[in-house]
Amino acid sequence: MGRQVTGVGQAVRATLHLLVILVWVLAHVSCVSLIAMCPPAGPGNTSQYCRCERGTFRSGRNLTILCDFNNKEDVVLSSALYPFRRLGLMTAYVRIMNAISVLVTEDFLLEWLTVPSVGLDLWECGRVTVVPTPWQLNPTVHGSFSTFVGVGIVGCIVPYIPTGFLRDKTAAGLRISRSTVGVFNRGFLSNIREMRYLVLEDSTVDFVDGPVASEGFVTLSNRTTDGRNGLVLSNVTIQRLGNGAFNLIHQNRGNGFKMEMLGCYLGQVGMGAFTVTGDIAVTIKANRFRRLEKEAFKIDVARELKFEENVALSVDRLALAAINCHNLTSLERNTVHLDTMPDPLKNSSVIPFHISCGNPQIFTVISPAQPRLVEVTSIATWVLLAILLLFVLVILIYVVFWWRSGSNQNREYRKNDTFHFFNGLRSSKENLTILPDLNMTEVPAGVSNPLYDKTEPSCSK
Repeated sequence: MGRQVTGVGQAVRATLHLLVILVWVLAHVSCVSLIAMCPPAGPGNTSQYCRCERGTFRSGRNLTILCDFNNKEDVVLSSALYPFRRLGLMTAYVRIMNAISVLVTEDFLLEWLTVPSVGLDLWECGRVTVVPTPWQLNPTVHGSFSTFVGVGIVGCIVPYIPTGFLRDKTAAGLRISRSTVGVFNRGFLSNIREMRYLVLEDSTVDFVDGPVASEGFVTLSNRTTDGRNGLVLSNVTIQRLGNGAFNLIHQNRGNGFKMEMLGCYLGQVGMGAFTVTGDIAVTIKANRFRRLEKEAFKIDVARELKFEENVALSVDRLALAAINCHNLTSLERNTVHLDTMPDPLKNSSVIPFHISCGNPQIFTVISPAQPRLVEVTSIATWVLLAILLLFVLVILIYVVFWWRSGSNQNREYRKNDTFHFFNGLRSSKENLTILPDLNMTEVPAGVSNPLYDKTEPSCSK
């Protein structure tokens, strides 16, 4: 008996040990992230997820790294991806696709930024976490036109864009599409001479802390990249913009410099959140603003200015007073909702534009409808009760009249042991078919149903 108990105990302990080992393996295997790496150089060397192509062009050595993780891996992007610094590259482009999550480490950014012209795309990568890099640790002399840093984020969730994310280059570009961003930290553009494009489309942002450039302003570039240039916000929801968030300047005359905001929803817009000066075309159209603070728009440009079809639910009285106008300005079909009815009701005194804009009545001001007050008095109550009683009385008279008329017409009497009703309905006996009693009639031979036999009897014998 003791041996049996000992055997059972050993089996139980072995089972428990197996379960513990299984849980440990599952926990650790599921949490381990894969370090993205290029395969070693040489013929026949391949990687399960990454493909690295090296080449030499007239401008120097070039590198392209494409990694597709097929929605199977949590990825760590580190300096182990490739030794950028040691090989003297001129350009380096990295694309990470279809990862469960991506951690972009500090050592990757510092190694990658040593290449003069670099690009990074993160496509459909789940949650993307970018570790901040030390401030001004990797400066680059602005002496070469080829020094460029570009980042594209598509279909990702980014908790924050850190300070100094794009830095130390002659030119830069950032495009975020179909993504969710928590916070753009102040100065995420640092030591960038000119910005070729800053594009946000079909995305949501919690907070843009201002200014976005460590210098306090963003200088737009003369060059257009892939048809994108300037600041473009399209179908974007931004809950809050800090003071001076987007301060755009460009003093050289040319074509293609623009600031566009189309079909966006913006929550609280701080003072000078959109400050635009110089030779820049501005289009702000079909947007909705929850709250515009004082001088939320500071615009003084030499090219086209279109401020059209926008709706503001709450505004400071001087929210639009810093918009300067000229002969290429269009201010049409804009609407402001006011909490209280102004007195006197004059658009020029309610929401003033800059004096250069002429007649400010082009901006429509409306007030929300006031709730209708309903006062119930004793007179109204008695009138309502009288109408109700009259209605009940009419119904009672109609019921009595109908009952008495029906009793006279539905008299029942007995005649020849047969019941008759004169109420328009036939009795059950009247509904019967008047035919001879077939049980008492002899059926001729060969006739299955004499009632429906239409054959004439033969007279020949």
